[in-house]
Amino acid sequence: NFKNKYVMQLVQSIPGFSDLYYQPKSGFQWEDIRNAAVVNCGDQKYFCSEDFLSGAYEGLSFELSDVTTQHLVRSGKKTRVDEIFSGQVICFHRFDDRKESDGHLQIFQKEFLSNIKGWTAGQKVETDHAGFNSKFQIYAADAHNAYYILTPQVIEKIMEFAAAVDEQIAITFRGKYMFVAICRIRSMFNPVVDVPVHEQTQYILGDMALLQKAKEILIAD
Repeated sequence: NFKNKYVMQLVQSIPGFSDLYYQPKSGFQWEDIRNAAVVNCGDQKYFCSEDFLSGAYEGLSFELSDVTTQHLVRSGKKTRVDEIFSGQVICFHRFDDRKESDGHLQIFQKEFLSNIKGWTAGQKVETDHAGFNSKFQIYAADAHNAYYILTPQVIEKIMEFAAAVDEQIAITFRGKYMFVAICRIRSMFNPVVDVPVHEQTQYILGDMALLQKAKEILIAD
């Protein structure tokens, strides 16, 4: 009830959002995360995604969900399930056909642990922005495509987004889509016991502000 009524009413009240659809028990499919290559998708059997929100923000379609990826680890005769990634993944449907990404372009914050980022595209790329290179690792199926997508304006917006989030992030471009992963423990819309509702309101507004900030990466050059 908290999610279906309170959360949706709050998000709908934020200017710029439209056509919202919320499914607390649904989320991305394992194949979606595997194909996005924004985080290590882990074993399909232990994959979990919920709190699925879709809609449009300022005319740009998006999908947002909590995601947890895990894998089975064997040690001698014992096995355990280890968590790889826990956080949020946002998918934006890009509106500018001129900026389609030919193959995967992956941007990982350097603090992003190696087991979280999973497989990487074949070419490691550096930009002309020393500050960006010091903070991020870039992998691309095609280096020329990477420079085409990562204009100076986009690089600055990614830097601004990373500073606003203050968590480990990863971004991938594939075809007409941009995927953003934010590594953090807290779920988006789950109610917090013993926390006043007005404080939880601020949590939710903060979560949606991250989506709004991520959308700014897709500026028109």
